[in-house]
Amino acid sequence: MRTLSLAVAVLAMLPAAAGALEPVVALRLGVGAGLGSAARDVPMSDVVPVQYPVQLDLLAREGPLAAGAYGSVGLASAGRCPGVSCSAWAARVGLQGTWTFALEGGPEPWVGVASGYEWITEERHQGGTITSRYRGFEALAVQGGVEWRLWRWLAVGPYGLVSGGRYARYSLDTGLEQGSVAIPDRAIHVWLQIGVRGRLVLGERP
Repeated sequence: MRTLSLAVAVLAMLPAAAGALEPVVALRLGVGAGLGSAARDVPMSDVVPVQYPVQLDLLAREGPLAAGAYGSVGLASAGRCPGVSCSAWAARVGLQGTWTFALEGGPEPWVGVASGYEWITEERHQGGTITSRYRGFEALAVQGGVEWRLWRWLAVGPYGLVSGGRYARYSLDTGLEQGSVAIPDRAIHVWLQIGVRGRLVLGERP
């Protein structure tokens, strides 16, 4: 669980007084490109090169600092899939912390870090379905963006995210047999995301 230490440390910085915290809910829509390799000699371009994530952020905020959980799932483009029909999807869950530089009457830039667990799934359809999955810890994600207030409690703007990790296990389900193994030659992969985030501050004080 050491990969979550940075996000947990941010959580620990929040005040103990629950009454001082403001709940924050954010929704992201984006596109992400996969770089690097899912395993040794298995480039991301051969598995899931692109995903279209929808991410939900559930945070607690005190001043400019917010921390909490995130969950992301999205359709993805399958890699090399000659002669058959393929589909894919990707998912991420974990903890995050953000810092918002609120500018009175102007844009609100923010930065943050996150860490968690992720998996990608590919399905090949040809007289049946063969499902393969890579999963493992996302060691670190660095993110940031800028938002503008549309109303006092709603801010919208673009975001960017760069995350890196290594998949630890590979599983295969042929419909007749299934199995899961630890990946012996783990490799580093990176996700580059851009998109739009809408942030709802439910406890915003006047």
